[in-house]
Amino acid sequence: VRHVADVIVDEGFLHADEALEPGGVARRLHPQHPAFVEFCVSLPATAMRTAGEPKAMLKRLLARYVPRTLTDRPKQGFGVPLRDWLRGPLRIWASDLLAAERLTRDGYLQPRAVGEKLQAHLNGDADWSALLWDVLMFQGWLDARRQSGSSG
Repeated sequence: VRHVADVIVDEGFLHADEALEPGGVARRLHPQHPAFVEFCVSLPATAMRTAGEPKAMLKRLLARYVPRTLTDRPKQGFGVPLRDWLRGPLRIWASDLLAAERLTRDGYLQPRAVGEKLQAHLNGDADWSALLWDVLMFQGWLDARRQSGSSG
């Protein structure tokens, strides 16, 4: 059992770290307690997967405490609230990065078109958050290249 726990920690967590690192995400899992690993290893395979349903045992346990409407449904992701962030806490940053003078100087984007989209978004007339985020990331990349002395 100790070997299994070591393999999970050494192999599995290493792969998780490698997968998450490029996105700047830090994993906050701690090594599994040996008693828990021993319990899991002792379970029959049918306890872990019933009739082809993954996490069957976990779902049965949760059913005691959580309504089935929360456990018997497809996975749901979560969206980043860009619309609200760009209108709120990131408003000044976005406005500075997408200032017409800066866009004109850089020469890659059409300042008028970007400015119209930004104003419509900030005023609540439209949700241009996805497009604006792409433009903001491009401008941020340009700034980083400029600061590092890179060209092209």
